[in-house]
Amino acid sequence: MRHHAARYARGAVAVGAWRTKMKNFVPSLLLVFTAVIWGAAFLAQKSGSGHLGPFAFTGARSLLGAFSIAALVLALEKGSFGRLRERVLSRTSLVAGCASGAALFVATCFQQAGIQYTTPGVSGFLTSVYIVLVPVLGALAGRRPPLAVWPGVALAACGLWLICVQPGESVGLGRGEALTLVCAFCFALQILVVGRYAPKADALAMSCVQFLTGAALSLPFLALPEEAALLRPENFRAALSGILYCGVMSSGVAYTLQIYAQGKVAPSVAALLMSPESAFALLFGWLLRGDRQSPRQLLGCALVFAAVIVCQVVSSLPATSRRGRAFKASPL
Repeated sequence: MRHHAARYARGAVAVGAWRTKMKNFVPSLLLVFTAVIWGAAFLAQKSGSGHLGPFAFTGARSLLGAFSIAALVLALEKGSFGRLRERVLSRTSLVAGCASGAALFVATCFQQAGIQYTTPGVSGFLTSVYIVLVPVLGALAGRRPPLAVWPGVALAACGLWLICVQPGESVGLGRGEALTLVCAFCFALQILVVGRYAPKADALAMSCVQFLTGAALSLPFLALPEEAALLRPENFRAALSGILYCGVMSSGVAYTLQIYAQGKVAPSVAALLMSPESAFALLFGWLLRGDRQSPRQLLGCALVFAAVIVCQVVSSLPATSRRGRAFKASPL
């Protein structure tokens, strides 16, 4: 009897350990899937960028993302508009969604403004600086990431440099570079805001409010002459496929997955898991557009994926700060 009891106890411990590993693995996998969706979104954004101004495109995709999430919540609540209103208008959802939506809107605007004055490669690399800024800002706010995260940050930064900045390009701090660094700072803030509220917020409601905020903030800018000149029905029709993908998949699905998964993963780890976005953009460009990658870019992709593996190993271990305290995905 004792022998059977011991075997049963060992089996129960093994099952518990397996469940814990899966509980940690699934959110990490969702964040990588988020990077896949965002990587493909570069193609959709490019197809729509020639037809609509940045504020109109951002507003349209944000509004579509909010509607798609609201439709999902409505389906889950069996058509109850009262429950939909209760979830979306809760204090936590409003505060978290407005804060995250404002950071996301500002980041996107600065990115679009900065790319007018610099090359796409330099802009892409400088935007990716958020991967480094997330743990740095977290540390400044009193949340020390595990030391093992920093090798992953270094690998991702090196990989993104190889992917985005080609030989002969120089990185100086001109007007475009300065605007893009502000964009990276705002993206880092958005990730930290999500990390702060996601553990206690309704992911779908927070995501819905986030995109309603972005759509509302874009409205005043539609009166700008360069935006108003492109607000024609034929331009919307031409950009429709890009808006549909970015609105439903990139905004509605991907950012909701980010909010859900970040409720269980630390922000610095989440930033690394989402870092293959540039690598997936290269992959989809090769598969769908016939774009070719240099050996330098392929090496960069390998380094980014190595960073993800390092990050996954770190997130599966009991991480501690330098003072030995547990590092949790808790509010800042």
